[in-house]
Amino acid sequence: MGLFARTSGIMDKRKAWFRRSLLLMLAVIILPSMLLSVSIHVMATKELKEQINQTHQTLIQQMTQRVNQQLTQFEFTVRNWAINQIFGEYLEHVDYYQELTTIRSIMNALGAMENSISFIKNIEVYISTQDLLISNVNGVSRIYNMEKRDRYREAFQRPGDMYWAYGLNVSSNTLNKSMALIHKIPSESSHPFGAIIVEVDPVKFSSFIGQINPYREGYTLLLNENHELLSAGTFEKREDAAVLASELMRHNGTGTYGFSWNGDQYLISDGIIPRMKWNFLLATPISKLTEPAAVITRVIVGISAVTFIMLVILAWVASRKLYSPISRMMSLFVSEESESEPSVHQDEIEFIESRWAQLTTESRIMQVRLDTQLPSLREGFMYQLIYGHYYHLSEAEIRKRLKNYNLDLGNARVQFVLIQISGISKLMGKFNEDDEQLVTFAAYNIIQEMIVASGLNVSVFNFQDMTVGYILMLPDGMSAEEEKQTALKLAGEMIQTLERLLKTDVTVVVGQPTDELRGMHACYEQTEQTLRFRSVHEPAQILYLEDLIIQGEEEVFYPFELEKDLLQALRIGNAEESTALFKRFVSTFKESADIETVLHQGLLQLLGSVLHVVYQTGHSPQKVFGLSNLYEELLQHSDLQKMCDSFVKIVMEPFIEHIVESQNVKLVQLTEDVKATIHSKYMTDLSLEMCADLHHVDPFRLSKAFKEVTGINFIDYVTDFRIRKSKELLKNTNLRINEIAELVGYQPTYFNRIFKKRENMTPGQFREK
Repeated sequence: MGLFARTSGIMDKRKAWFRRSLLLMLAVIILPSMLLSVSIHVMATKELKEQINQTHQTLIQQMTQRVNQQLTQFEFTVRNWAINQIFGEYLEHVDYYQELTTIRSIMNALGAMENSISFIKNIEVYISTQDLLISNVNGVSRIYNMEKRDRYREAFQRPGDMYWAYGLNVSSNTLNKSMALIHKIPSESSHPFGAIIVEVDPVKFSSFIGQINPYREGYTLLLNENHELLSAGTFEKREDAAVLASELMRHNGTGTYGFSWNGDQYLISDGIIPRMKWNFLLATPISKLTEPAAVITRVIVGISAVTFIMLVILAWVASRKLYSPISRMMSLFVSEESESEPSVHQDEIEFIESRWAQLTTESRIMQVRLDTQLPSLREGFMYQLIYGHYYHLSEAEIRKRLKNYNLDLGNARVQFVLIQISGISKLMGKFNEDDEQLVTFAAYNIIQEMIVASGLNVSVFNFQDMTVGYILMLPDGMSAEEEKQTALKLAGEMIQTLERLLKTDVTVVVGQPTDELRGMHACYEQTEQTLRFRSVHEPAQILYLEDLIIQGEEEVFYPFELEKDLLQALRIGNAEESTALFKRFVSTFKESADIETVLHQGLLQLLGSVLHVVYQTGHSPQKVFGLSNLYEELLQHSDLQKMCDSFVKIVMEPFIEHIVESQNVKLVQLTEDVKATIHSKYMTDLSLEMCADLHHVDPFRLSKAFKEVTGINFIDYVTDFRIRKSKELLKNTNLRINEIAELVGYQPTYFNRIFKKRENMTPGQFREK
């Protein structure tokens, strides 16, 4: 009970972290939802507004089109009436008080016309010369009212055959202004004497305007080209309609826009009736347009509120679950024996961290006391021994120091073994060339495990250059043959393991067993030098130092012809051909030279030939290759493949690039063409002048260009090529020497003389050899 009460008291006082985590949980859970809701609301509102504007604009276009169609049809009908013969030129001379038959015909026609269109109020025929009006209702009447007569005269005198007139008659309707369509008669006459006046019923016309608006709570206004109110639509008072029309005209809005009037928000859209240039305005309450979306919005708000409450509850539950392990850890750290309690400024996590750090420090101190420094000291001592830094010490002193490092060798013999890892370029992407230290480290770990498992270990060395060494402890009493077999068996197992795990080439050099540890440096140098005599054709090999015998009598073939072709390709700057010939050179040389050090010497010989060509062509090696020592850079690579890659990169590529930059491409092409001519016509009487004529160039210029590109004179090149062909015929055919001389373009006597001069032997002697 005491511990529980103590813990509960501390937990009650320290819940700062719980409160912060709860607030953080609420922020993480709720804020994204709120941001998402606000974003959706903003985007939905924007989209809804665009949809409403588009719908409203489409509606005004449809209503405007419908009114325009109706009025256009109305004008078309009136125009057809005007061309009726009954309204011809004879009416100008009719005695309207005597010719009752004519008057009756006109009245009947007017009655039929009035009944043909629904919103016609009255149709009259106006005779301007007599100020007469003829109508279906009133018959023939003269205009005695001066004001009315002036209105009719003014309307008749307007230009055009057909047009709209406003306020021609005084209307009892206060909402809508009277308007009439006037068509002069006779139709298309240059001297009209009268007009058909069709007065529109304002009530019926306003009803038509109002009916085409699907929103009954909205307003439709029709204004003429002078912005005068023609139809008030569903307004009950013309004054209100006029005020709204005036406000809208003053607002000067276009398209679809919002407008506030009488405390309500309206969406206004305007349209133009093209024929009359009338403005058609549609004002709809925004509340009616957004009424369907309002229900959905209330539903979404309700769902969001419920979701918010659920998220708060989930955050609280999650925080309690997350706090549960912290609560248990606090119970573990706070005990009756513990004198440490949370500080006033510490929350739960900080208290746990401080206690954990304290326990970790105590544990580390104890671990340091338990750990010994002997292994690291022993390893450092062995590296110093291998590098020859302890050669001044006696054998007894060295063994005594090792004994102090907890390594008692007694009278055991030791043997140094060096392992080289090569062929990293064949790993197909598993390792890069820059991963040499990584590969060496991997091999070091593998070898260390195997040596420790063998029980013969003294120390393993990682030389960081693709080589790993180790010292074997050979138990006292083993015979020389047993020592050899033990070392070879372990070396074979290492080769198999390294090949299987690293997929690389492995060479193991087993040094001579010795009784003296102070001679380890000499053993290390011997095994390192022995690595140069490994075979390049064997990916895995063991070199036992005592059995190694270098056969110096073995003949080595150096591919001089391929070297000559390679140097020529370099001389003319042909990169592709140079690379191919270099690969052939290395491949051919490897077929005859088995030892790696011989191949290295061959590449150094090739480097000397390349430098000779550089001097021969008049170039400066310092300008081509810089101040670097090419021989030293090549000898840095013990692996043959890396040495070949380095040769291409630091020797061939800079030389080719310099040649390409310095030589004239046309001269090179000319030289190549001349060489092709020599190769095809060498058996004829070939001369410099003949080739110059054949290639349309001056002989002196050709001779100079040929010498500059190839490095030799024209005649020397022809002679060399003929001698080469003759050697092929001597070697591969049974033709007589005189026949071969003629085939290569020489007289027999001259051929014998020039062949002996070039090859230091006669053709016959060459064939016998």
